[in-house]
Amino acid sequence: MVSKKLSVTIFVLILLGFFLFSSGKIGSGLYERIGSDYVKGKVVGSFKITLDFSFVDEKGSPVFGTTLYVFGGTEFESEYIKLTPKSIFHKYSVPLSSIMVTIEVPAIFLGTYISNGTIRPFFKEINLHVVAIKKINGKLLIGDKLIRIDPQLNRSEYLYIKDTLIMKSRVSLIKVGSYDYNTLPGCVEEPPWYREEIIYQYSPIVKYAVDQGIIGWIVIDFNSKIDVQGKYRYYWFDETSNCWKVDNYWMTSISSVYADRRIETIHYSGIKTVKILMKVKYKHYIWQIDPYLAIEEIYAIDTPNDPIGTLKYRTSNILQTGEPDTYFDANPGETTSQELGSASYWQFTVTVGLGFGAGPFTVSLGLSHRLSPSSNPMVISVYSNPVDTPGLYVRVYSYGNSYYEKSYSVWFWYGPH
Repeated sequence: MVSKKLSVTIFVLILLGFFLFSSGKIGSGLYERIGSDYVKGKVVGSFKITLDFSFVDEKGSPVFGTTLYVFGGTEFESEYIKLTPKSIFHKYSVPLSSIMVTIEVPAIFLGTYISNGTIRPFFKEINLHVVAIKKINGKLLIGDKLIRIDPQLNRSEYLYIKDTLIMKSRVSLIKVGSYDYNTLPGCVEEPPWYREEIIYQYSPIVKYAVDQGIIGWIVIDFNSKIDVQGKYRYYWFDETSNCWKVDNYWMTSISSVYADRRIETIHYSGIKTVKILMKVKYKHYIWQIDPYLAIEEIYAIDTPNDPIGTLKYRTSNILQTGEPDTYFDANPGETTSQELGSASYWQFTVTVGLGFGAGPFTVSLGLSHRLSPSSNPMVISVYSNPVDTPGLYVRVYSYGNSYYEKSYSVWFWYGPH
């Protein structure tokens, strides 16, 4: 016979358990709850990522005894956390030709979106840089992998990555696109253990043109996403020459910048081409992660007040066009809007000056607005006054496979109806 006091205690514990479960404190995952602690830029948990890697040389033979480095690939700032590449750093000695490890990455809440009538949270994408090195007969073998995960597509706190890293010698032939690099660069100064600089640069994100009598503008919505190209390269110690050398090409990474407020741009009319630029915060650093290896990288930082400051507009009194790939029509006297989002990388480029390194001291980076299930789109809108000509419409063309990141608006006559 259970006592009355014990029954009351059990009942209270059941109620407490129900409260904790429903509030997401226990028994529920990151995706199943949206509590009061889900504030933009706040860490609300973590993702557990299992890395299952094998190491082979360029001929496919196993490579034993590598040193593996795993670190964060991009940066994020908010009033709650500052995440840098050095915030996530792991080093492993790998005696065999493979390794399986699990690491944790902060789950940073960015906002909510609606999917099938349900409000869901979404999180900052995960970027990891994986580098394996092995010294053989005075030559340094390097294998690397960039891991970029969109949590909204995976929708799991537990992630599994399986891959093979091909260990390449910097002395051997390396093919990049249509170029062959089969000669070693000359010696450079030893890279610093760590050095960084912050660069603010206005970067283009949209370009549109309007004909006479048509008004055009852009709406950058809260949580609109701009993907920004980053670039990186390696410095390594060449024992044959007894000096440091640097890659003579840059490799590509990607980071994302999210708008933290809604902006409606200036309305332009007349014969006009308009390019809109936003100020982006970039970081350039050199980091010696190993006595024989350093990495140099430049990338965009997602800050809590993007776009930083005010937008910049570059205009010209011409109607710039291109080979169209799609279009939509707008009735005179009505405002018509269309989501925009690139179908391919990269629609725009920006040249960023670097203050230090082995040179060259400028680098070109790409930008594109990418549609995703969780981020809000940017929108292009057009308006024209009513007209007396039957069958006359405004036609907005997209060009450059940009899905209206690059567009022009002109009058189009269907003919009498």
